[in-house]
Amino acid sequence: VSTQSTGGWFLFCLRITLGIEAVPDKRRFYFIFGFCFTVWFLLLPGIVIFALVLQPWYRFRTVRGMLLAADFLAYIAYMILFWPTRVVSYFNIKIGGVGLLAGEYTTNTYGTDSNL
Repeated sequence: VSTQSTGGWFLFCLRITLGIEAVPDKRRFYFIFGFCFTVWFLLLPGIVIFALVLQPWYRFRTVRGMLLAADFLAYIAYMILFWPTRVVSYFNIKIGGVGLLAGEYTTNTYGTDSNL
């Protein structure tokens, strides 16, 4: 019951956020993020239902492999979604180049100088 409530709350908040957000890039980001999370969240019950038709001696290995594959694909999707060159269009942050790694200073979004 708790996971269903959490999933329902997430989808409700996602729907509200998509309705409020005016920036197309952020809206697209929230949509893709919500879609990936929802698919990942619903895979476990689907895999368990699929496992009911398997023989018991194959069940553990098959379920574990499918869960690991789903987690791996989720990590890849989130890595692509949060890639440093793409995240600039979603959020108001600055990504520095090699100069920041060499010790140059920049101004962050809060207006204070910091060494990143």
